Amino acid sequence: ITTTFISAIVRQTPEIAHIEPYIWVVVGLGALPSVAFWAWIGRRLGNPASFALACLVEAAGVTITVLVPDPAAVLVAAVMVGGTFVGITAVGLFVASELAAGSGADPRRMIALMTGIFGIGQMIGPAFAGYVADITGTFTAPSLIAAGAVTIERVTGLNLNPPVSYRGSTVDKSAIAKVGPRYKTEGIRKLDYRAAIKFTLTCRRLLPASERDRDR
Repeated sequence: ITTTFISAIVRQTPEIAHIEPYIWVVVGLGALPSVAFWAWIGRRLGNPASFALACLVEAAGVTITVLVPDPAAVLVAAVMVGGTFVGITAVGLFVASELAAGSGADPRRMIALMTGIFGIGQMIGPAFAGYVADITGTFTAPSLIAAGAVTIERVTGLNLNPPVSYRGSTVDKSAIAKVGPRYKTEGIRKLDYRAAIKFTLTCRRLLPASERDRDR
């Protein structure tokens, strides 16, 4: 909603109307490194945490655009929104692919489903915001609703725990933390899941008996 109507939001607010000509340039500049940046965060904190953090930043940016009529604040908010809306989509696809792979589903089907749902949201969101703005005269209400929805996304993202695979065996990351002090220091702290899973399989503590026998 905000990325679609940010120019209109700025135009309708007298205190910041003079920055309208370049507000979308700022959004675009924020978007340029966003996928690489949030993927980098994902490699260090995990994709679910990256997704949740990006949602939090975007919700804050969306809220600022309608509640803080200050040019500097809105420009910062434009960077926050631009720097997250593409990254959230990309990281969401990463997580969906991981979840599909861990459950034995086809990741390509999951990505196709996510893309379709994203397209539906891209149609419903602006239409809803325009309808509410026509009634209320401002984009404040639809923007705050959007910020609330993104906050809910953040909670959902924190609860995601995609499994990881090693040589065809699926291991739950939450279970890996129970392996022992060596793993906690080498795997959790450094977030080196491949090394951690290798250690886990060596200990054979997280594999079913059938897989344990197969792995000998």
